[in-house]
Amino acid sequence: MGKKRILLIVFAVVVLGLLGGGGFFAYQMFLAPPPEEAVVEAPPEPRVTMGPVYALDPFLVNLADPGRPRFLKLVMQVELDAQEVQVELDTLKPKVRDSLLTLLSSKASADLVTIADKERLRNEVLHRLNAFLSAGRVVEVYFMDFVVQ
Repeated sequence: MGKKRILLIVFAVVVLGLLGGGGFFAYQMFLAPPPEEAVVEAPPEPRVTMGPVYALDPFLVNLADPGRPRFLKLVMQVELDAQEVQVELDTLKPKVRDSLLTLLSSKASADLVTIADKERLRNEVLHRLNAFLSAGRVVEVYFMDFVVQ
């Protein structure tokens, strides 16, 4: 009689465990309130306003391709963080133009193919321009015309 009683108790514990687990599962799936949603940070809002825009003179340069000559025609405008930077860029125009001509003519046509290549060039132009400025800075470089031939 002792063994039967132990088996009966073990059986009852197992059945109660299964029923309890099933009940808990049913409660979680059908009756429990949904868990609090994790707060997802929204991406930053795009800037709506622009600072002053300064148009650089167009560039037409020979590219550094070996063999047959290749050319780059590039028209850019730059967004500034302050109006005073326009005056400074006018004053530094020969220095800025020389620096950008050197940069652009050091590129091969293969360096200007993909979007990533153009983005890299955009960042190089931005850093070169900001290296000359003290009254403010260039915020963004916009390519208005970009032709490799």
